[in-house]
Amino acid sequence: MQLVFANTVALQSLYSAVNARHRHGLRKQIILLVSLKLAQQASTTFQNRYYVNAAHYKPGGPVILVDIGEESVDGYGGYVDSGTGEYGLPVALANQFNGLMILWEHRYYGQSFPGTYPTNTSTPDELASYFQYLTVEQALEDVAVFAKNFTLDGHPPEQFLPNNAPWVFVGGSYAGARAAFMRLRNPEVIFASLASSAPVQLQADFWQYFVAIERGLVDFGYQGCLNDIHALATYITGLVANFNVTGAENLLQPTAKGLNYAQTNDNSTDAWNLRKKVLFNLIYDGFSLSHYQASGIQSVASNCPAIQDAALKANSTATVEALENGVVAAFGEDAGISAISSALANIFGGTAKRSISGSTSTSTKMDSNNQPEANWGTSWGWQQCSETVSNDTRSTNMIPGFVDVDYWIATRCVAAYGQAVAAGPNSDPINKKYGGWNMNPTNTLFTNGEFDNWRALSVASDVDASTPGRKLSTTIPSAGQSLPNGQVFAYTITNGSHATEEIDFNHAGQLPANSTEAESVNEAGNLLISALSSWLPAFTPFNATSTSAQTAPPTAIPTGAGLGTNPNGASVSSGSGGSGGSTVGGPAATATSGSTPTQGSGSGPAATTTKPASGAGRSFIAKGGVCAAFVVFGLVVLI
Repeated sequence: MQLVFANTVALQSLYSAVNARHRHGLRKQIILLVSLKLAQQASTTFQNRYYVNAAHYKPGGPVILVDIGEESVDGYGGYVDSGTGEYGLPVALANQFNGLMILWEHRYYGQSFPGTYPTNTSTPDELASYFQYLTVEQALEDVAVFAKNFTLDGHPPEQFLPNNAPWVFVGGSYAGARAAFMRLRNPEVIFASLASSAPVQLQADFWQYFVAIERGLVDFGYQGCLNDIHALATYITGLVANFNVTGAENLLQPTAKGLNYAQTNDNSTDAWNLRKKVLFNLIYDGFSLSHYQASGIQSVASNCPAIQDAALKANSTATVEALENGVVAAFGEDAGISAISSALANIFGGTAKRSISGSTSTSTKMDSNNQPEANWGTSWGWQQCSETVSNDTRSTNMIPGFVDVDYWIATRCVAAYGQAVAAGPNSDPINKKYGGWNMNPTNTLFTNGEFDNWRALSVASDVDASTPGRKLSTTIPSAGQSLPNGQVFAYTITNGSHATEEIDFNHAGQLPANSTEAESVNEAGNLLISALSSWLPAFTPFNATSTSAQTAPPTAIPTGAGLGTNPNGASVSSGSGGSGGSTVGGPAATATSGSTPTQGSGSGPAATTTKPASGAGRSFIAKGGVCAAFVVFGLVVLI
């Protein structure tokens, strides 16, 4: 495996929570750094990490950029590491098309952040100031500028530029939305995209989140368990509405230790604010709703037998058949809620310390290389509160009624970031710019799991009449063309949950043997391979342009004509603001080497591309696949 320390590029410029089982440890590899200039502080730079795997590359092959989204790249090396014997879709693509793989770390995550990352002593105003350049547009422009300046030692400097080689963007969840956004925003940079489980419609009140869980529980035979979760949520809603301290504390008594909650009879506002968080956590973590998107329906259903066991233990004459509609339906509210509470005590284990959902930690952790790492929850919290939204609500069903948008803004946003986000997230500009549910980028495959809770915010949404309900098709459109009549090139993974095909493709042994999900995962991956087999031959080199498509509205992206002399992209009309221009209020980007990124019209100072740091451009060969590096003040030091 050849890994390099590549050249520097300018900094300027949404959800990928991946299953823990996807976290393949990195074989020790060289950390590649991009020296980036922070927007308004012209003298401030920070390192942006990415990994490169050129093991499968042959001249003429594509560049496959794998975006991790709102995570550190640590632990995701398996996405681009073909040496483990168990690899996913990106490696399969590189192998099939002789591609070069890049694993990209998003700004303000992992080790890719400016200055000193905030700590638990940072004030809300300090956090808001620090994160002001953590925006969808700024992060998208990072990719555009990087691509237009990327070089690899041992190859001609222009070989991998997007006007000479097709770039394929692979992302899941928030990174999947980024894949779709980039194809619309910069078709002269990104030739094709896989948008897996991509929540492209930003929505403040994401009540649909729990609909997929409800459907899954019913379809897999857990209607009674779902009824009990509904009953518990309704019961908790009543306790809070009536300020019933005694009832709430009695309910929490069996699980207080496991929830790390100090019980109290205090009836003050502060006491109730904390109590509400714990009551919400009782359901959200107790039934593993927080793990659903990563592990699927079994993460919730696996807790259901505990309810029946507790009910049968409390009533020796009861039968399993009598509990078909749930323990509350069988025994009444008091006995039923008591059985659920006992079951949750067993689930929480009595002594296991759990954090309270809704709290925001700003502590900085250290990775294995003893380098400070961003707290992903703090960075992602800012993005949710300022722009990407998606507050999980379900006031009449799976969670208590007090958990609404205002609750999230108060407890998660204002409490952490202050009045800068008091008005709630501003998602309209992104929805209007890229089209949300109605977007239709060319050369893009959308995939979703059948029971993916984020599917409701994707182009495949069909939750209710409020969504377009677009027709999905597996017919591969011609390169640069869209399917007719608003159809979407998309695939739904049978029994699938969230962003499963990126790592499960080709080694579905992690899934149940011979499962329909495993088969469907591979069908999704093979569809992308077939699509790229059709699209990639249509790529032809073109003259690079200094004009970026980033500011064009979706309606200005017809099929057919190219951008400048680019026959591969789409015709785009230029807007008035470049990256970080007037649209997002940040600075514009320029470059001093390589192809030229966009010059925006923002009011802030420009960020500039600098030459490689000492040691840049050197090629390092990982002997036997074992090679590591530490980052020391921007230098790569081999060990």
